[in-house]
Amino acid sequence: MRSEQNRKPENFAAPSKLILANFIINENVAYEKVQVSQKNENNIDPFDQVMIQKLLSDIGFPFNQPGDNFQELYIDIPRFRTGAILSLGPDEYNIDKLIGEGSYAKVYKGVDTKTKRDIALKVQKPSWLWEYYICHQIQIRVSDPVKALAFMDVQKAYSLMNGSIIVSDVSQYGSLLSFINAVKVIGESFPNTLLLHWMVELLNIIQALQKCQIIHGDIKPDNFVVRSLSFSHMEPTLQLIDMGRGIDMTLFPEGTTFKHVVNTKCFQCIEMQTGLPWTYQTDFYGIAGTMHCLYFGEYMKVKQKNNKWFINNVIPRYRAARQIWEQFFYTLLNVESCHHLPDLTELRNMAKEKLMEDKTNKASVFLENMFYQKKKQESKAKCK
Repeated sequence: MRSEQNRKPENFAAPSKLILANFIINENVAYEKVQVSQKNENNIDPFDQVMIQKLLSDIGFPFNQPGDNFQELYIDIPRFRTGAILSLGPDEYNIDKLIGEGSYAKVYKGVDTKTKRDIALKVQKPSWLWEYYICHQIQIRVSDPVKALAFMDVQKAYSLMNGSIIVSDVSQYGSLLSFINAVKVIGESFPNTLLLHWMVELLNIIQALQKCQIIHGDIKPDNFVVRSLSFSHMEPTLQLIDMGRGIDMTLFPEGTTFKHVVNTKCFQCIEMQTGLPWTYQTDFYGIAGTMHCLYFGEYMKVKQKNNKWFINNVIPRYRAARQIWEQFFYTLLNVESCHHLPDLTELRNMAKEKLMEDKTNKASVFLENMFYQKKKQESKAKCK
């Protein structure tokens, strides 16, 4: 499993021929909707950089946004040095350390000198403001401010001559992947209570995205960070990050589907594996794959039996809530079609009801202990 890192979409093939027509999302904001012929509607590559940059240009984002959380600077990306002060226009950040690196981006931990808050600075070359757009739209479209905490929120975005920098909150606890690895190192497994808590949270996240008409497009354990170790309050303990491969379905004609196959093999949804059109199925599969990593400590593999899809691993009969787990994987792997998506409410309610039977604080206690173990492991690794 890879360490948490954010990256720009790969250089995919040229898009289908597009005709752009005006589309009103609400009475105040005019957007452009991609118009395609019936012949080519399944051939759209939703990750194509040329098409995405065209969409951003046509809707005027982010230059038409009110407020002061976006700034265009006519300078190259400055050099990032540990312990140094980074100046970006009127803002200054104290750079702490590099915490993630990919093919197109680096992520640094720092401190906003004005607010004294810990922040993450994601640096991308060339510029990639689409992630800022997706984050911005999610925060607008998720009406519940508590639910919105489950999604990365950009505090400030900068467009520079040779790249872009987006500033967001940084998790003091690390990614979900780092907890999975820490659990494996000590030979433990996550308690069922904790897993059910996270199942409910992931189902909440996927339902909120679907309601927003946004597809994340890259859901996996390293794209979730732990924002809290306590389940005693109503706020989510997980946050979904790395929105650079997001798809805004409101910018496409109603009924649009895709057939593009991503390169992340362990997270290719059933439709990609079988050549069928997909939309939100890629996120459903990502949620299933993430929970599989938490439950079994390994990437999900699937098999087909009697025209239905199942995980290769068998859920032991002695494990608690076995029926819920089987129903969870079956539902997310066997989506009827793009136009008949499953209602995940019943599945979420089943998990919540099971959680109500447990009056202990086992989930929080285990998570706090694992964070302590994880810090010990990281300290030992630094000393080597």
